[in-house]
Amino acid sequence: MNSMDDKKATKREKMMNMPSYRLMVGTAKYMDKWFLDPILGFILPAGISDALLVDLSDYLMGHQFEHLGL
Repeated sequence: MNSMDDKKATKREKMMNMPSYRLMVGTAKYMDKWFLDPILGFILPAGISDALLVDLSDYLMGHQFEHLGL
């Protein structure tokens, strides 16, 4: 099982070093820290802020899966 754990750790490290992963983590950090999601939801018409955030996260997650070969 140690071999499997090493592969998993290597794959995780590779993912965490990708620029798109760091962008995703940074975006989530600032959205949570400064409550940007509710602010955007209050300013923009119904559902637009949620749609924008879902599109951004879908793009970033798709990019990660593509690079990881999943």
